[in-house]
Amino acid sequence: ALVRPHVDAARARELLHGVLDADRLLHLAARHSVRSHLTRGLARVGWQEAPAWLRENLDDFRRRHLLASLAFVGEIRRVAERLDRDGIGFITFKGVALATHLYGDPSAREYVDIDLLVPPGRVADAEASLATLGYRSPLGERRVREAFIGYQRQYQLLDHDTGRALNLQIGRAHV
Repeated sequence: ALVRPHVDAARARELLHGVLDADRLLHLAARHSVRSHLTRGLARVGWQEAPAWLRENLDDFRRRHLLASLAFVGEIRRVAERLDRDGIGFITFKGVALATHLYGDPSAREYVDIDLLVPPGRVADAEASLATLGYRSPLGERRVREAFIGYQRQYQLLDHDTGRALNLQIGRAHV
């Protein structure tokens, strides 16, 4: 009732006033990565019947997530500038891109990485370009990464200095 695109305010108030287990609600919202939606939903019903500790917890999450989202926006810009400079076409999707597209707000969804789609045949070039920004694959040898690309069509790169993860994925068509 609270995390839907259109909040069911009457049902939400009924549940909040009833025997709702707020601890479980917060746990499930975190587990399903919908704390941003829960926060907006509770704000729409004026936080009525919600325990004060729940609002404090979600406000703390919102502040931390907003800062993390802005850091992701900055990182995507840095990655985009590098790939553009190296002439590598790409698309960002999920995460920041999806949150911004759907809600006009990069912090409207929870995410933990950057997803990049690159054209077939440009994965090695993209990896080399991203290495200049500090991203490295924990998979070791190129043959292992090629196996992941062949089977899963993706593999992860990590920036050990910042802890950021980037999923490098191969597109099926020209990007």
